[in-house]
Amino acid sequence: MKNFYTYLVIIALCSVDIYSQGFFDDGYYIDLDGNKHECFIENIEYNSTFDTFNYMTSIDDEVQTMSMSEIQELSISYYAKYYYKNVLADFSNTDINSLSTDKTLKLKETRLFIKAIVEGKANLYEYANTGTTLFLIYSEKNKQITHLVSKMYLDNDEIKINDIYKTQLEENFECPSISSTQISQITYEEDPLTDLFIDLNKCFDAEYTKYESIKSKTSLRVSVRGGVRNSSFEISSQNDNYSSVEFSGIQGYRAGVELELVIPSKQNNWSIFAEPLIQQQSYKTDVGDQTFKFEYNSVEVPFGVRYYLHLAKHLSVFGNGVFVGSFDFNSSIKGSNQEVINPRSYVNFGCGAGIKAGRIVAEYRYQGRRRLLTTYANITSSYKSHELIVGFTLFKN
Repeated sequence: MKNFYTYLVIIALCSVDIYSQGFFDDGYYIDLDGNKHECFIENIEYNSTFDTFNYMTSIDDEVQTMSMSEIQELSISYYAKYYYKNVLADFSNTDINSLSTDKTLKLKETRLFIKAIVEGKANLYEYANTGTTLFLIYSEKNKQITHLVSKMYLDNDEIKINDIYKTQLEENFECPSISSTQISQITYEEDPLTDLFIDLNKCFDAEYTKYESIKSKTSLRVSVRGGVRNSSFEISSQNDNYSSVEFSGIQGYRAGVELELVIPSKQNNWSIFAEPLIQQQSYKTDVGDQTFKFEYNSVEVPFGVRYYLHLAKHLSVFGNGVFVGSFDFNSSIKGSNQEVINPRSYVNFGCGAGIKAGRIVAEYRYQGRRRLLTTYANITSSYKSHELIVGFTLFKN
C-alpha cells in the first residue's frame, strides 16, 4: 500500500510542471507552406474568435504563441482537428428581429476556421463564431468542402426555413440503408448530423474518426467500488475495565456505489461525489488477562471534492478530500466478563489520491480520527483507517 501511494505522488509531481502552464497534448500544425510541425498544443476548444494558439516544441520547453493566420491545419492528438479553408458560405442574419424576406442564398467565398466533427468518406465540419454556427460537408462525389445551408427568412411576418441542406445531403451521399424520409427528419444541429455522418460512413464501410468536443460540461458518472480497509481503534477510559485498549491492524472490507458529478470548467478537472457504502470489520486483542472483541459494521456516506490531472485521453491522476457520515449497526465492544459497549459514530474527514484509466480507477484513501463512543462521557476513542479501493465506471454521460 505504501508503494502504491508513493507511485501516485511521483506521477502527480511529474505532472505539475505541465499543468501549471495549462493542459498541453501532443499534436501538430501545418504552416502556409504545407510543412508539418509536431509539437504539444494547448488543448482547449478553439473557434474562429481565436487569433493565436499556445504550443511547446517539447514537453519541458517554454510556452510559445503562434498566430492563427500562419497555419492551415491544427490537430490535437485524437481530440480535435481544425482547418482554414476557403468556402462559399451564406452568412445571412440569423437574428429573429433582423431576418430578411429573401429566401435565396447569398454565397460569399470566405476563409473559414472550421472544426472537424466526423471524418471518413463522409465528412462533417463546423464553423462557430459569436451568434453563428454553420455546418459544412465533404463528399467523395463533390470533392470539396461545401456549406450545408439552412436559412431562416420572413414570409408575411412568419419565420420560415429554407432547409436546402436536406437536398444537399441526398445529392452528395447515396446510401441504400438511409432513406429520404430519414434525411428529411434530420434537424440542423450537431448531434443529429453527427449521428447521420457516422451512419453514412458505416454504410460506405469506411474507417472514420469522430472527434470529441473539449467543451466543458456537467456530466454524471456512476461507479461500483470495492476495497480493503486497514484500521486502528484506541480506547481510553477512567473505567478500569476499559482503561487502555488498542486494536491495531484491523482488516475489513468495503463496497459501495459512487455518484460523481463533473463540474463544468476549462478542462473538466473538478468534480463532487458521494459514495454510499457498507463496511464490516471484526477483531480480537488481548490486554492482560482479558480478551476484547471489536465488531464494527456501518453504512458510510463519504461526500467529497475531487481534482483531476489529465495525463492523456483516458488516463488521469486525482486527489480528493472527503467528509464522512457513518451509521452503525450490529456493532459492539466486549471485554471478557465485561459489559458490552455499543459504538455510536461521529463524522470524520479524510483524503485520497488515485489513478483513473478509462473506466477503471484505483485509489488510496486515509480517514482521520472518528469518535465511535460519543454516548459514553468517561470514555474517549479514536478510530482511523487506510483503504485501498478499486472501481469500475458503469455509466457516464
